[in-house]
Amino acid sequence: MQLFNYLLHHDEGIDPTLAEWIHNAIDDFFQVDPFVLIVIGIIGILIFPLILLTLSRRYKQQ
Repeated sequence: MQLFNYLLHHDEGIDPTLAEWIHNAIDDFFQVDPFVLIVIGIIGILIFPLILLTLSRRYKQQ
């Protein structure tokens, strides 16, 4: 655990007022269910490497 202590900004938790404000700002901006955002994120994470693999194979054959 000593190795990763430098990554911590501080020991305190996030300010609840700030967390609520960020949550509301994201909800107001996207105006969709959080589950939809999670699904879109997972799909993006899974498809991005497939696109890179496809493009690398296509350009390797040329």
